[in-house]
Amino acid sequence: MAGLAVVLIILLMFRLFPSDATLIRRKLDKMAQLTSFSNSESAIARLAVVNRLSAFFQSELVIRLDNVNPDYGSIEGRDQLRQVLAAVRTHLQRLRVEFLDYRIEVADNRQSATAWLTALADVNQEQNAVVQQLRIRLTKTEGEWLIAEIQTIRALGR
Repeated sequence: MAGLAVVLIILLMFRLFPSDATLIRRKLDKMAQLTSFSNSESAIARLAVVNRLSAFFQSELVIRLDNVNPDYGSIEGRDQLRQVLAAVRTHLQRLRVEFLDYRIEVADNRQSATAWLTALADVNQEQNAVVQQLRIRLTKTEGEWLIAEIQTIRALGR
């Protein structure tokens, strides 16, 4: 009976006080979920989601997509990100994003972290999904993990 109580207490502690890596993973999973959409969104719903998504990022964010296509360049700042997100949601019919193969390292000071993951994107239900490895740098701001930088990673042999 005492052993069961100890196990329940430990499980409760992990649930009430998750590690930074768990909090980051949950945040990134939520971001992937919000990024996904179908064309049945109203314009107001689209704007609301774009604003919710931009809140995952620092105002001085940088997203570098140069390993995907040099023409993409980079996205700098939350305002430019909002514009890109709104354009994507307007021009695509459907997008499903999923993050896989997480590796998260939190710095010793617990104020910054880096996540390496694989992004899987199904665009307009095309047969070939887009698969891209990413490095995401996060910083803790006022107790909340925010994305400061996203960098595409060139896979070997590409």
